Amino acid sequence: MDQIKVVLELLKNAAYEILAILLPGTVIVELLRLGSPATGVIVQNALKDQSELRYVAFAYIAGTAMQGLARLLPTRWSTKTANQLRARAMEVLDQAYPDGTNDSDKARYALGICLSYVGDKRAVYDKFLGLRDMMRGLTAASAIGLLAMVVKILAGYGRSGNSNVAADVLAAAVFFLCGVGFGTAHQKYGPVPEEALYSTVIAMRIGPQKPVAKDPS
Repeated sequence: MDQIKVVLELLKNAAYEILAILLPGTVIVELLRLGSPATGVIVQNALKDQSELRYVAFAYIAGTAMQGLARLLPTRWSTKTANQLRARAMEVLDQAYPDGTNDSDKARYALGICLSYVGDKRAVYDKFLGLRDMMRGLTAASAIGLLAMVVKILAGYGRSGNSNVAADVLAAAVFFLCGVGFGTAHQKYGPVPEEALYSTVIAMRIGPQKPVAKDPS
C-alpha cells in the first residue's frame, strides 16, 4: 500500500508533464516512427536499445517542442467569468489582508497571488491546466499528422500500383476529425483553470456554511 501511495503521489505531482507534454510527445514519436521509412529509421536508430527511459526522454523533448509550436494556435474563449471571479477573489483577499498595494499591481499579479494563497490546494487548477495544454498539444500533433498524410497522398498521386490511397485518405480524415475535436476541447478548457483557482480562493475565505436552523414554529 505504501508503494501505491508513493506512485499515486508521483503521478499527482507530475500530472501536468504527463498530460500536457508526454502524451502529445508520444503521439509525435509514433507519427515519426510509423509515418515514413526515412523518419522511421531515424527514430529506430535513436531508440535502438529499446530503453524505456530513452523513449520517455524522446517523447518529453517532442512534447515540449509541440507545446511551443501549439502556442501559435489562436485562443478564442471568453474570459468574462474568469475576470469576474478574479475580481471577487481579489476583493476577498483585500478584506482579509489589506496592505495598500496598488490595485493595478494586484490585478497584474492576481494569478501568482492566488496560487500562493491556495498553496497545496491548487490541484484542481493544475489538473485543468494540464488538460487544456494536453488538448492544445494534441491539436498541433493532429495537424502535423494531417499535413504528413496530405504530403504522402500528393507524392503518391498518379503512381501505378499505389493501392494505399484509400487508407491514406481515411487516415487524413481521422487526423482532421481528431484535430477538430481536440481544438474544440482546448477552447472549452481555456478559461477553466483560472476559474477553478479563483473559485477556490473565494471558497477558502468563505469557509463551510452552517445550515440555517429551521423555525420550530
